[in-house]
Amino acid sequence: MLHPAGLSVGRVFSLSGASAVARDRKPTAFGRRLRELREERGLSQQALERLTGIAHQSIYQYEHGTASPNWTTVLRLADALGVNVGEFRGPEDQGEELPEKKNPAKKN
Repeated sequence: MLHPAGLSVGRVFSLSGASAVARDRKPTAFGRRLRELREERGLSQQALERLTGIAHQSIYQYEHGTASPNWTTVLRLADALGVNVGEFRGPEDQGEELPEKKNPAKKN
């Protein structure tokens, strides 16, 4: 369904020209696990923000699947939660291998 201004209902659009982010996305395994680990430690999103320097709005987005963290952010979250990055893998991911880091092609 379209909004009278031509915008899709149920989507958030950045005024800065960044790409649209769907609001109706489901939490990812990473997001669900992040929330579990945070709550197990009795931390609010704001408390995790203070520990990591990552905005609580971003933490909310990671937990709800509307944004994906970069590798540096994953490391900061793991450090603040006192876990190995592998702890972010949910039970449904346990049989899968972690993707290998790609090495940039070397130029001769």
